[in-house]
Amino acid sequence: MRNLSSDKLLTIEEKNARFNPPVKTTPSVSKPIFNEKKGSIAFENPKNNLNDFKRQPLLTHALSGVSPCLAKADVNGDGLDDVFVGGASGQASGMFTQNKNGTFSQKPQPAFEKDKQSEDAEALFFDANGDKNPDLYVCSGGYGNFAPNDPALQDRLYLNDGKGNFTKNANALPVHLVSTSCARAADVNGDGALDLFVGGRVSVGRYPESPLSILLINNGKGQFSDQTKQLAPALSTLGMITDAVFHDLNQDGKIELIIVGEFMPISVFGFENNVLTDVTTRFFDKKYSGLWQKIMLEDLNDDGRMDLVIGNLGLNSPIKASEKQPAELFFKDFDDNGAVDPILCFYNQGRPFPYVTRDELLDQISMLRGRFPDYKTYAEATFETIFTKEERKGATRLEANCLKTMLFFERFKPKNLKKSRSQLPFKLPQFLLFRPSTSIKMVKKTCF
Repeated sequence: MRNLSSDKLLTIEEKNARFNPPVKTTPSVSKPIFNEKKGSIAFENPKNNLNDFKRQPLLTHALSGVSPCLAKADVNGDGLDDVFVGGASGQASGMFTQNKNGTFSQKPQPAFEKDKQSEDAEALFFDANGDKNPDLYVCSGGYGNFAPNDPALQDRLYLNDGKGNFTKNANALPVHLVSTSCARAADVNGDGALDLFVGGRVSVGRYPESPLSILLINNGKGQFSDQTKQLAPALSTLGMITDAVFHDLNQDGKIELIIVGEFMPISVFGFENNVLTDVTTRFFDKKYSGLWQKIMLEDLNDDGRMDLVIGNLGLNSPIKASEKQPAELFFKDFDDNGAVDPILCFYNQGRPFPYVTRDELLDQISMLRGRFPDYKTYAEATFETIFTKEERKGATRLEANCLKTMLFFERFKPKNLKKSRSQLPFKLPQFLLFRPSTSIKMVKKTCF
């Protein structure tokens, strides 16, 4: 059988088989589509040898190795874009200034060398102190090689002197020892200074507990205070956030905060009575829960409105999920040994089964050995039969009902602000739905 299309069920009957002897052909010599070319930025990220599953055996996937990250800005005022490359834990970050011929030169930064034990997960250039120079915020991420409340998990703010020399302002940020994934800047309180939303990615050693996300308010001089409790209490334990953007979705002159994450619904927060409140149902027709990776804002159809492309895990995965049969992630310290035990389940032939194998589960939760003495007894086990009703009590449930990357066109009707759904889903080509979309860029109106 040749040239079969994907994502279809084929029924084959032996009586209809025909034998066609294979035709011998001489394979043609193919030419490579791409040729290797050395980049002009001399920075190589070290190989990640961490095994996160030794840290937490029932993880659904590895969480370390989040570097390198990239950010660009004109840091020295010469009109050319310069590039920051975030380093892995144990590797200093690099600042590369662009030359007029398009090459890059690394500019020494002693402040980066001092902070090289942190893992750079995300970087953001913005004017923190109002001097018109792009300063640098770096998110400290990672998982397997950090302890809870590790000092290396503290995010960092580096101030730019206008010539591309960066100095860390150690007192600019409140203590926040969380593995973070993103930082987004906007003037939240209308005082003219850029404030920050910082998304928590994961609770180190305790996946999938919700890490702490924070809203940082700028005093205009580059000093930030945590005002999450006062202005955005719902954000603090929202979930395992992977990305966020600020944007005025309904064109009312007020910004909204769009947030996505792992085993999280697409969420929208807007200001109601000076407090960031969940207003998702005002913009989306239903709950889109997924293992979301990235958000891109772009006017894809040239109507003057920004549309949303949101990258997801993709369909080419053992995990299956739909609205009627969602993937479910239950977690609790089931055996009271102080460790969080995540149990991922998804449907197969109409019933939800655990993704974890019998050996993996029993190695971690030994009290279950008597219940499943062999593989046959475990083959029919579900979450409800693995654990008793009493053992399941207190377990938290997360779900995902969508695994494909989504495109939402903005179709807001300003006359009906409270009731209109502004984001309309659009079916993307099949080849874009299979792969994890961890980064999305627009090149000549084509998503990559």
